[in-house]
Amino acid sequence: DRIATINASYFEQIFLRLFELYNKELGEEKALVRVDTTFVAISAKLVDWSLRKGGKSDNLRHLKLGLGLKGSLPCHVKIFTTKEAASDDIAIPETVLTCLHNEKSVITFDRGVQSRKAFTRLNQEEIIYVGRLTPTSNYKLISSRVVKKDDGKSTVIISDDMVCKLTNREKCWTEENFRIVKAVIRKTKA
Repeated sequence: DRIATINASYFEQIFLRLFELYNKELGEEKALVRVDTTFVAISAKLVDWSLRKGGKSDNLRHLKLGLGLKGSLPCHVKIFTTKEAASDDIAIPETVLTCLHNEKSVITFDRGVQSRKAFTRLNQEEIIYVGRLTPTSNYKLISSRVVKKDDGKSTVIISDDMVCKLTNREKCWTEENFRIVKAVIRKTKA
């Protein structure tokens, strides 16, 4: 009963302070921030709202969480309450934009984001990020950058480094330019 009356910002400040201490202790101040989202099923007794109700049981509620990990530690959590957030094109960029560590770090996320509108928004907010496009994404080359010769030591083989425009859902070229780096992992060639 008493825990429900404590202001949530109190717990947030404890979390942020502990993260700061352990992030420094582990030497991960410059680590990448990995962002992803997931659905979690919880008891309907805990919340009366959710993105969707429970499948086989009316006793469950499904929430979508956006998570940020900096190095080996969680650094950000966002709980989504709107049905639109079921799409990663909405939820992942929103998680990135609300992450406190997005100004000082490189943010990475998976292929769940394909919306050119989302990429454009991140560019406009000057977020440094690495995402993945589908191999069949259409692009128009603006300029090429010199790729260093493969030294055989790197875990990744880079074949192209380009500045391009991408097509959006309306099959029009984006106003923004994007950097595309084509690479494969040395061991798997994927």
